[in-house]
Amino acid sequence: MRQDGRGDGRGPWRGCAYDGPTMMPPTTALPLRPVPAGFTVRPATLPDLARVAQLFEVAADHRGGRVRVREDDLRFRWLALDRLDETMLVEHPDGAPHLAAYAEFQVELDPFTGEAVAHIEARVHPAWTGHGLATFLLGHAEERACSAARAAGRTTVALYLTVVDGDERTRSFLAARGFEPVRHLLDLRLDLHAAPPAPAWPPGVRGRAFRRGHDEAAAWQVHQAAFANVGTHLPIPLDDWVEERVDRDPLFDEGLFLLAEHDDEVIGIAVCRSGALGSPEDGWIRDLAVLPSWRRKGVGMALLRTALEAFRRRGLTGAALEVDDVTLEGAVALYRRAGMRITHRTDLFRRILPVDATEGAVAGLPPPDGADGDAAPVEVPDESAALADPLPLDLLGAGFGDVTEPADDEPDAPDEPDDDGVDDDEPPDA
Repeated sequence: MRQDGRGDGRGPWRGCAYDGPTMMPPTTALPLRPVPAGFTVRPATLPDLARVAQLFEVAADHRGGRVRVREDDLRFRWLALDRLDETMLVEHPDGAPHLAAYAEFQVELDPFTGEAVAHIEARVHPAWTGHGLATFLLGHAEERACSAARAAGRTTVALYLTVVDGDERTRSFLAARGFEPVRHLLDLRLDLHAAPPAPAWPPGVRGRAFRRGHDEAAAWQVHQAAFANVGTHLPIPLDDWVEERVDRDPLFDEGLFLLAEHDDEVIGIAVCRSGALGSPEDGWIRDLAVLPSWRRKGVGMALLRTALEAFRRRGLTGAALEVDDVTLEGAVALYRRAGMRITHRTDLFRRILPVDATEGAVAGLPPPDGADGDAAPVEVPDESAALADPLPLDLLGAGFGDVTEPADDEPDAPDEPDDDGVDDDEPPDA
């Protein structure tokens, strides 16, 4: 899903050195809950690529958001799937548009915990909301996840999904189905038509550009030290870190890889580039990190303002970043003081599903409509009200692999905008 060098993995292992998640075999012959009246379902095929990509675009436009998944992104994802049976198209033979909804499923084993983790990405066309398609797709995802987890000998499976620019009705819909919010991701942006304030470096500290072949180890050490005590951060070896941020990035620019230095010691870094996701005219701030001993001294703000100056010199019209913040308050303080504003919010939701011993059953879910069973129905808000915008579900877990938020009792903990950290190292009154 990421197309700007920020990683494309899924789940908590993204960005670290390992052989990859264990892909669980696709579920076959899974009994399908009844499809809403008038609709048919089938796996996607490669000729469907353009239509599905258009569905993503229409859904994003409908809710006023940016197009996060384009045809090239979708093609890459489909090629990475074991087979296209892990996708589902919902169509209405007599309706317009013909393609009503799309969903993509994947179940993996976390290589660190052994936990079964399920991913879903889905969209419902705005013209087809209110027909029960969101409920159908989510119910099928839950059943599919439990079936795969059962086959792997697991008793539970964690189902993750993200909601982009959702509202309280959407959150209520998910809460009624047992999902809980576990993390939030904010997109922030600053217009650079006006010159930003000049950086004010602390005494003895200076900023300079990264020198390829010379500064890799020092920058990596700052990055690792800045997040060493953050629970969700996964250490990454030097070679892998350099490959991801320098060698493999086609838009790598030494002049946008900034260092803060004191007495020839690198104490802070800002890893930036020209071009943000979906906004080639913006500069992207990937990493902003300061050594713990140098926090709350103005180093973070000086690095940020130096980056803004560099963007403007290159003719870029804005600056953007992503920040993960569970409180939606402390971690964005530095960026707000720099004039950045929140443009999008993404919420990560999780449900831990017990795998019922009965084949085909999901603990805690009602039987499909018209099916026999004694399970009490789960009351959920009306779908047409809960999901006024088209099922705003993005790729499960994407962008949340190596991110964190400062704990209430740890105001100095670094925060990570995407793969790694943005350090909110300035006091509110700086």
